[in-house]
Amino acid sequence: MSRLNRLLLWAGITAAMASQGIAQTFDHQDDHADQPAVPSKGVCGTMLNSNIDWETAMERTKQQDPETYQWIISSAKSKKEISQLLRTSGDFEFKMYSYATEKYVKIPATLVGQGRNFRLWVDDAYRNVATPTVIANMARVFDTATQGTTDPISRNPNQGFIANDKDVFGLPLKNAYWDDTLTDFLITFTDGNAPSGGVVGGFFSPIDQEDPNVVPASNGMNILYINYKSVGNIYSLTSTLAHEYQHLIHYARKRPSLSIYNEGCSEVAAILNGYIDRRDLNYLNNTNINFFRWTRVTSESSAEEVFADYTRGMTWVHYLSEQFGERFLYELAGAATDSMARVDYALNKIGRTDINWRDVFKGFAAALYAQSNGDDARYKFKYRLVASGSARARATASYTGKDYPSNGSVKLEPFGIAYYVYNDTSGAMKFRFTPGQGLANNDCAVMAVNYTGASSTVPENVRDIPVGEDVLVAQGSKPYRRVVIAVMNMTGQVQTVTWTTSSQVLGVDNEESARRAGIGFTAVAPNPVATVATLGFTTAGSAPVSLTLYNAAGEIAATLADNQAMESGQQTILLDVSNLPNGVYRARLVQGEHSVSRSIVVLK
Repeated sequence: MSRLNRLLLWAGITAAMASQGIAQTFDHQDDHADQPAVPSKGVCGTMLNSNIDWETAMERTKQQDPETYQWIISSAKSKKEISQLLRTSGDFEFKMYSYATEKYVKIPATLVGQGRNFRLWVDDAYRNVATPTVIANMARVFDTATQGTTDPISRNPNQGFIANDKDVFGLPLKNAYWDDTLTDFLITFTDGNAPSGGVVGGFFSPIDQEDPNVVPASNGMNILYINYKSVGNIYSLTSTLAHEYQHLIHYARKRPSLSIYNEGCSEVAAILNGYIDRRDLNYLNNTNINFFRWTRVTSESSAEEVFADYTRGMTWVHYLSEQFGERFLYELAGAATDSMARVDYALNKIGRTDINWRDVFKGFAAALYAQSNGDDARYKFKYRLVASGSARARATASYTGKDYPSNGSVKLEPFGIAYYVYNDTSGAMKFRFTPGQGLANNDCAVMAVNYTGASSTVPENVRDIPVGEDVLVAQGSKPYRRVVIAVMNMTGQVQTVTWTTSSQVLGVDNEESARRAGIGFTAVAPNPVATVATLGFTTAGSAPVSLTLYNAAGEIAATLADNQAMESGQQTILLDVSNLPNGVYRARLVQGEHSVSRSIVVLK
């Protein structure tokens, strides 16, 4: 079996798997019940056609079908001539690559419909599928109204997907010779089916954007191909075409582009047109993955890898779309850079110089778990992708009470994200994160998603955790019932992030008990303090002593004693506040099970 036929067979098999709704069970709290593991869509046909070696295929055509080869060579016309023929002729002969024979074939076709934005052709071999009902349905979704008109996510249900895609992503390729208003669609046999029954519903071929006099295999036009077997299901077909039409625009505006952005924009194009049967579970199941990896379809490819890549691209661009709107998507599709710099480019173009991709990626990581955080749009999705339900990013580890290890580490893939859940913490959680060897603190990032109730679905807050510092995570004087840590690799290389974790006793609630035990503050002077204050306190027993200063946000401002052995009795420690900003701070003294605190005002 040839390479391209194996590729075609693989595409059919994976599409058939999707159509059967294969389910997968996950043992992870209540976040992942039995849900479909693959989306109910086939592999993108444009992705398949991007792998075609047209020169090899033309040589094969020349050797095996010289008549067709001569027709292809002689039919090469200028774009002006092609445009004129399309405008005036009811018949046209298209060139098309055949996966079955791995060479080019001639497709005689008839014009069966034309509207404000399209011309619709049908392969003469399948003329019977172009019934009046099919033509009317296609004309409607091309020009008048998208499907999903009752769903508020459809950006404009009163116009077709062509206008919607253009409004958001820009215009297809055009110059003096091209028809600037109409896109051609050809109903034919796309060779996207296989013995397993899978179908590639439609595709865009970048070769058709080339000058036919330079690339004879090109049709020299903006054209999308439609599988004749798909025309009966107008919802599924138009969902595919809304996706593929973005590829046509994307190719015209910026080529090449990382697949995560090209395919992600196409998936969001379908969503914005109201075709909302998209699922994010494949990515939620494994977020610690090379973020910009894209699995090329071959006979050896894993279906899970391919669909994970699609869902990752879709989820990322969907988040960006909701955060920054359609103008951002337009700039993203036409960005002059790639990788994370592509996000910065688009942000700058829309005037958002107050943030960068790092801020956005941290919000994205938190949103994958939080999914909702009150009115803070950074940590939620306005529209939850189908089959998300209560699902959220799958945790690498989950701990309860004090059974968590005091040291943690995770090997993160480039821009990978890992989640750790700390349940039923008895006190405040103190963390210190360290980036991989030889890397700077900003080469990794950490977000904490904090819940006050054990079964809460909406977090109390989400906060950025500084790397390389001791940080206390607590709600004033009370512990959170659940603290979820998202650890992110902010580089394009694999790194291992390490951290320490400890539980800190919160002492505001046991002042009387501490006094009876002989533990407490005796003096804080001067208070307010501008430079240096003396903290006097008493200790009792042999338990080590900790004395920590916290700012108003509950972050550690200074550590004066860290599990330090002290004799019982009167103690004094100097507190230097010269480097601290003005504000109200709290000094917490902890010994054994007892703790007390005092307010300190810094005023310079």
